[in-house]
Amino acid sequence: MANNKKNTALGIDKVMAFFLMLAVIVIPLIVRIRIVPVGEYEYGIIRSSSAINDMFSYNKAVAICVLAAFMIAYLLLGIILEEKRLKLKLKALPSYLMYAYVGLCLLSSVFSSYKSIAFWGISERYEGFFVLLSYGIFFLVAMSFASEGAAVKYMVGFFSASVLLIGIIGTMQTFGFDIFATTPGSKFVLGKYYGGQNLELKFESAYGTLYNPNCLGMYSGMMASFMLMLALLLPVKNKFKYVFAVLFVPAFICMIGSDSVGGLLGFACACAFAAVIGIVRFFKNKLYKNKIYLLSAVAVAAICVVLPAALVAANSTVIQKVRIITDAVTGKTESANPYFYEDFTFDGDTATIVTKAGDIHITATEDEPVVEQNGIVREVQSSTAMEDRENGHINTYLIDGLKEGNLQIYDDKLVFIGRDNEGNATNFLMRNTGEGIVPLDKFGNDVDLDNPAPSIGFKGIERLGSGRGYIWSRSIPLILNNIIIGSGPDSFALEFPQNDIIPKLQYLGNPYIIVDKPHSVYLQTAINTGLLSLIAILALVIIYIVQSAVKFVKGEGTSFIKAARLACMAAVIAYMAAAATTDSVVSVAPLFWIMLGTGYGINFVKSSGEANGEA
Repeated sequence: MANNKKNTALGIDKVMAFFLMLAVIVIPLIVRIRIVPVGEYEYGIIRSSSAINDMFSYNKAVAICVLAAFMIAYLLLGIILEEKRLKLKLKALPSYLMYAYVGLCLLSSVFSSYKSIAFWGISERYEGFFVLLSYGIFFLVAMSFASEGAAVKYMVGFFSASVLLIGIIGTMQTFGFDIFATTPGSKFVLGKYYGGQNLELKFESAYGTLYNPNCLGMYSGMMASFMLMLALLLPVKNKFKYVFAVLFVPAFICMIGSDSVGGLLGFACACAFAAVIGIVRFFKNKLYKNKIYLLSAVAVAAICVVLPAALVAANSTVIQKVRIITDAVTGKTESANPYFYEDFTFDGDTATIVTKAGDIHITATEDEPVVEQNGIVREVQSSTAMEDRENGHINTYLIDGLKEGNLQIYDDKLVFIGRDNEGNATNFLMRNTGEGIVPLDKFGNDVDLDNPAPSIGFKGIERLGSGRGYIWSRSIPLILNNIIIGSGPDSFALEFPQNDIIPKLQYLGNPYIIVDKPHSVYLQTAINTGLLSLIAILALVIIYIVQSAVKFVKGEGTSFIKAARLACMAAVIAYMAAAATTDSVVSVAPLFWIMLGTGYGINFVKSSGEANGEA
């Protein structure tokens, strides 16, 4: 009985604390292969295989939905048994905004043309309605849980443990040791599919356990901001101040090791905003008279100067990327084409593939097509029959700049395949109509070059951010079709003009590459679940930031609560800034929603709870 009273006084539901711990610490660490069938809307449209090997997303998505279901079941059981349990903040303003967002997601799913994807998600992403609903549950539970001061310590502890584990993995990857490329790591990830060969992942930068380097950058930018604010604001006598300072190091290393501009942008924005409201509070409350606050201010100024200077001096990859982007945006340099293939044009019976080694002309004749490059007709080096095409054959040519060029000829189709010295192949699909050659999309359909995909903005800087300028320019027009409700959660790849093959070649280097993500949470949300749903999220975040900033400037709460308030606010800002160039994924998004919920919860903390939360 005494224990029950103690727990009630602390305001902590230990079972819900356990659930939140799983969401923050365990789920992001899941890396395990799963052979996942490709859905009906994907196969033959954006996927050519009937199944894919997924290691980073599917199992996380399943775990997210299962955990959210357990949370709901546990709360419902408490209602049935008439137990108080967690004090849910179901009638607070942020809750209503979350209801609006989830409701719009549901409407977008119900009216989507791709219902199975809308509810369950697309291959390698799996952010369908049920996952988005789970994010909402995580947010509401975290907000309610953290609204008691003592519970804030638990949440800070969970985030710290996450940084420790992912930080160790990402730091090792940064310095060249990838645990998943070792025999034990490969056996763990591949399970029964391990055949004696270790994993060789395509990433050249650190990725942790979070799907790709950009995701690790987004995560570490958020968590580096979180740890830094705690380390700076907690009192000197608080021993955990130094623990957070130590945890900041692996988070920062991961941010740099990921080579993610988005992560660095997020961290910079978080620090800048924290500095501004810190300065306001510093002078408003005359904190310059306190030596500890004065030393903290000096430390912040030193960090703001030393860290950027060190990165610039080291000329790190991420700084090089920043320079390229800055020069492109300001017009200091032209967006030079880095790809071997530069264009694909058509003029009557002749198709031309423009390359850095000279134009390749393919001209249809009554007999064999004529292949010419740099004014020289290329002779057929060899010709072999196509096993899967009756009367089809493949001619091989010597092509400047390539290891070889192959031309498949069958029915009325012509397929040029350029193979570089590393064996990589790039295809160019065409059809001889009898009146001229026309381009084909990935699945053999004619492409109408007279009706290009709609485009808005980014003219001349389409290659900005690894082709983000091009993707954004073709994504923005899609918002106009999805103002009230979207095309359905996770349906972006099916809405994007995938037959836009010529611009894809020019700005992405491959005419048939599938654009499956917009590289922006804002575009992703506006297209998938509607512009109104994006407005709901922005309102939720902006209200939180304003509310937190006001409370921080006023100095409300104990030293621990004030530090945790600024830490959560900085982390949310870091995520939202990185979201401009990075997508929402199941590896990182749950942590953001729990962080946002925790931040709101801290703002609900009352004086009695603050006393319990004092460090």
